[in-house]
Amino acid sequence: MINQRSAVFLLLFVCLFAGMSSNHVYASGSVKKSPALQGKVYCLAGEQGLRVFAVRPDPGRKIRFALSLWFPNGSNFALGGLARQNKGGWTFLSDMDSGHPEDRCAISFKRSPAGDWMIQKDAAAPCARQAGAHAAWTRAVFPRSSLDGAVTNELDDMEAFMAISCQTRKGESSPSIR
Repeated sequence: MINQRSAVFLLLFVCLFAGMSSNHVYASGSVKKSPALQGKVYCLAGEQGLRVFAVRPDPGRKIRFALSLWFPNGSNFALGGLARQNKGGWTFLSDMDSGHPEDRCAISFKRSPAGDWMIQKDAAAPCARQAGAHAAWTRAVFPRSSLDGAVTNELDDMEAFMAISCQTRKGESSPSIR
């Protein structure tokens, strides 16, 4: 027999799970179901290190994302969160009111008509807490050809994301990180 407390917990879990598994894509204020734009993982490996980007549409015209940039010197930049849609794409903002400019974080995400992702960090909000020593970057590009597969649990927590094993071949050509 399920008591009232267990029933409430079960109901909350079902509602949360239903919300997390949504495959709605939001564009221009309209809601569209599109299996083509469900969560994806993009990977690039080469001389400039390993770059991984996972993204999926989220309710409310947002995207849930995780980004990891490994550099040849062993440094890493890693960040995950929820970016809100704006006129030209999506923007992630964190700690923008901090008295320490290095704690502020602003990243923009744009998707080209061809399906390429451009991710750019705002120089005035450098996301320094998410970067290891010498993990400097301002822009990363994930071409459509870097699609590695569908998102499974990679966006549920950063530990699952950091454990991604990309199928990308070593030495694949990739645009530079700047």
